[in-house]
Amino acid sequence: MQNLFIPMQGLKSKIKSSVWPLMDENGSIVGTNEEMAEVLNAFFASVFTNENTEKFPPVKQFHGLDTDKQSDFNITSDTVKQKLCKLKSNKSPGADSVELT
Repeated sequence: MQNLFIPMQGLKSKIKSSVWPLMDENGSIVGTNEEMAEVLNAFFASVFTNENTEKFPPVKQFHGLDTDKQSDFNITSDTVKQKLCKLKSNKSPGADSVELT
């Protein structure tokens, strides 16, 4: 089994990934890093829209028992510190832009 792993490992390390030339909104092929970054930025910016928040449905009020509410949270600085220490430093930040430096 070990003999099969060593050749496979060599193949894996030779594979390189890259971004292929892209087509801009005018149908022109772009290939430089700067042009491709602009095309990708324009695409991703186009999929995020500003929503009209006035058309959201109204929030329903809770009409249950007080004991059924989930309002008691015990969040301590130690709990937050433990969670932050478990973040993986090799991952990109999410929407909250929390980065480990």
